[in-house]
Amino acid sequence: MAAQGNEELKQLILSLKHDAEQNTMQTKEILDSMKNLKTTVDTALFNMTVMKSDIEALQVENKGLKSELRRLDRKDRRNNMLIFDVPESTPECLGDVLVKLYQEVGLKFDPDQTHTMFRVGKAVGKRPILIEFISRRHKEHFFGERARLQSLGYGVAHDRSREDREERRRQYDQREWRSPRSDNRKIGTSAYGARKRSRSSEDQHRSFWTANGAGRSPKRSNSSNNKFNTRPNTSFKNKLAQFAFKNGSGSTSLGNARNTGNESS
Repeated sequence: MAAQGNEELKQLILSLKHDAEQNTMQTKEILDSMKNLKTTVDTALFNMTVMKSDIEALQVENKGLKSELRRLDRKDRRNNMLIFDVPESTPECLGDVLVKLYQEVGLKFDPDQTHTMFRVGKAVGKRPILIEFISRRHKEHFFGERARLQSLGYGVAHDRSREDREERRRQYDQREWRSPRSDNRKIGTSAYGARKRSRSSEDQHRSFWTANGAGRSPKRSNSSNNKFNTRPNTSFKNKLAQFAFKNGSGSTSLGNARNTGNESS
């Protein structure tokens, strides 16, 4: 019986040892898999960092290219101007239209001053006319008469891109919001009114003391040594009355007090 029990215990120990070896091998495989996964994650993070740097560099480059394209676009448009509300006919010769506009403002038209002219926008209503001059000087020569053109019922504007128009519109809206005439500045207006009322009340307070022979306001004339102080010194009157009462005189005048003092001496 004892030999059989030892054999069973031996078999159990061998089985546990075998299971432990298998568990050790599985744990090692799991650890190796985790190491490989960590390496893969580190590689992916490194690649993402590189891609992020590349994207930031591309964004900076794209921003620079947009700025350069915008500058070139402005350069191409600086010699252009737009005229609005010019009646449109079919067919029409824009050269004759421009000659008429020059004559209406008192200028002489020279065809060599312009590259081209055409109407822009959808064929609905009075489409604006875009004029491309050969130089900015020729453009400003005609654009300087915009006041006359506007008085004749025409609209005049520089040729700007959509981005520039939207930016100028935002700047205009910001100026309107900051303007004192805006409704959004009612708080500032009420504060200004409060300060104005406060100043008027101070003026009334100062004029009251001046009208009652007090000279300046009490805050500036509380010292008895102030030569501008015309208010009576009540502490001196009280002392004078006490002195006259002790010497048997009912008068509180300065002369009577002096006489009483001389008689007592």
